[in-house]
Amino acid sequence: MNWYKKASKSKTAPIPENFDVYEKSEKYPEWKLMAGGNDWEISKSLMAFEFNKNERVWAVISYDKFDNFTNNSGKTNDNNQEKEAINWAELAIETWIEESKKNYKENSKKHYEWDFKDSCIEVIDSDVMKPFIKEWGMDRYKWVSEDKNKIQKRMDVIKE
Repeated sequence: MNWYKKASKSKTAPIPENFDVYEKSEKYPEWKLMAGGNDWEISKSLMAFEFNKNERVWAVISYDKFDNFTNNSGKTNDNNQEKEAINWAELAIETWIEESKKNYKENSKKHYEWDFKDSCIEVIDSDVMKPFIKEWGMDRYKWVSEDKNKIQKRMDVIKE
């Protein structure tokens, strides 16, 4: 499948300052799901599946359904809306995980070369995920330095 035409090619994933492992799978050790947000944000802003080939499929979580979501500090003054936003992000992440697993189970039986990454991409571009997603894309990263005091990654947008 050539999904690169649909993905955002303009940039690499906008990695927030708090970006941690959300889920790893023993059944599918080739991937892990990362999620996080910046300190000034009310909830998670980015989710990404990272694969063992240093490839990443990422998505920025959309909060468009919330009116007057934040004040200038990035926080809401409404505690109920804050809880809704946190639940919205969790629902987006869990939906992507579960739908990708279901898609993989269905398609890997039909297509010999279908892998979990194909499922993640197909699901992120589906109608199921549209309400949750502001934009999505794919990129590659690799270590430039393993110096513990200064760890760097080189990021490239995946092109055809």
